[in-house]
Parts: sequence; structure tokens; C-alpha cells
Amino acid sequence: MAKFLKIVLIVCSVVVAMVVAIPVVLVGSLLLWSRYQVELFYDSRPLLRAMRFVESDTNFDSAPARKVLLRRLPLGTDREAAVAVLRNEGFDCFTSTDSFIKFRPNESTADGNFVICTLEAPGVILLSNGSKWRVDLKIDADQHVSETGVSLYVTDYTFMTRMW
Repeated sequence: MAKFLKIVLIVCSVVVAMVVAIPVVLVGSLLLWSRYQVELFYDSRPLLRAMRFVESDTNFDSAPARKVLLRRLPLGTDREAAVAVLRNEGFDCFTSTDSFIKFRPNESTADGNFVICTLEAPGVILLSNGSKWRVDLKIDADQHVSETGVSLYVTDYTFMTRMW
């Protein structure tokens, strides 16, 4: 009888270990795969990757990301060339008469033309819902970029934190 109980305990221990280990391995693999997908997303977008390197948290008007943008799109860049660069990065762009740039101190509030470009970046499953990038370009009368702004909204609340 003792030998039978020993075998039952061993079998039960193996089954419990498998029941615990398999979900842990699956969730770990899912997290690694998801992280890999996020990195692939940014690796295929050099400008966005560089902006992400200097700004990884929510920021309404990111000066570090703006500096990176200005290295690639200096003030005076032709409107169409600037939009082409951003579209190549995956941004969706549209024309607007309003921008958060207007709310900066010492910024003219006069009506202007703006190009607003937005992009949603993926997040790591269970850890982040992703990021929303926004690039605002102020366009002067000669159709050149006269001011820029970059904002980032990171949706870092997760399924896991909502459970608690």
C-alpha cells in the first residue's frame, strides 16, 4: 500500500508541475514574442525609434523628441517632403487649423496651417496597450515647416493591473 501511495504522489506531483509549468511557459513565450514584435515595429521606423529612445513616457510636448525630429526635418523643410518622411514612418497625416503648438508660451496664436500626423505603436501584451505618437508641423505661407511639436501618450495601464 505504501508503494502505491508513493507512486500516486509522484504522478500527482508531475501532473501539478505540468499544469503550473505549461501556462508559465506559454505566458512567458507570449510576452517575449510580443516584445519582439514591438521592437520590430520600431526598428522598421528609424525616426520613431530615435524619438522613442529619448522619450518613453507620456509627454504632451516633448522637447527631446522634438530635437530628434528637427535633426531629420529642420525648420524650413518643404511641407510635402516633411509629410513624405512622416508617412514613410507610418504616420497618418491631415491638415488642421489647430495644434497644441499654439499653447506654448510666446507662441503666436494667430491662425495658421498645421499638419497633424499620428501613429499608434503596439505595446507588449499584458504589460502595455501601446503608445500614441503625434507630430504637429506648423506650415508657413511658403509651404515650409516653421515650427514642430511632438507628443507621446503611453497607455501603460494593463489587463493585469485592472484585475487588482
